[in-house]
Amino acid sequence: MKNFRISLAWCALLTAVAFAMPARAELFGTTREFIGELKADGLKYSIIDESAEKNAVRLSFTGTNTSNIVVSVYLQKKSPREAELRVWNFVTVPPKKIYKVMSTLHDLNKKYKFCKFTFDSRNNTVDVEFDVLVERGAVGKICRHAVNRIVNIADAAYPTLMQAIWN
Repeated sequence: MKNFRISLAWCALLTAVAFAMPARAELFGTTREFIGELKADGLKYSIIDESAEKNAVRLSFTGTNTSNIVVSVYLQKKSPREAELRVWNFVTVPPKKIYKVMSTLHDLNKKYKFCKFTFDSRNNTVDVEFDVLVERGAVGKICRHAVNRIVNIADAAYPTLMQAIWN
């Protein structure tokens, strides 16, 4: 009888732990394709979101003009043919320079048609956005090319943004 109670207690404990821990969702096929391309290129990445609705992969790069360009790539279940690339908090803008930077963002958006430079007024930062259409079987190559593009554009735009802030 004592062994039965111990067994019952273990079952109750294991059941409680199993229900308390959230289930980890599977990576989407599009995410696996993209990660396969990153691995083939020998790039380091981290998975920052693996929920049932979206997957997110983060990569860091060093540019010619700036030392840290962090790209987040979002793939969503509801939009399997789209990938969203973001460089959050790329540049922090002092409050006195916001007007000048807004004008610079307008110029950068005209120059770089693939990327969109936006201002986040909650934390006074410039974000860089790039959305692409993807197709199963080509997701890895398309997203990898898009990562190269957003990194190159952000790096090329950095001196212009810094000039707006410091002059």
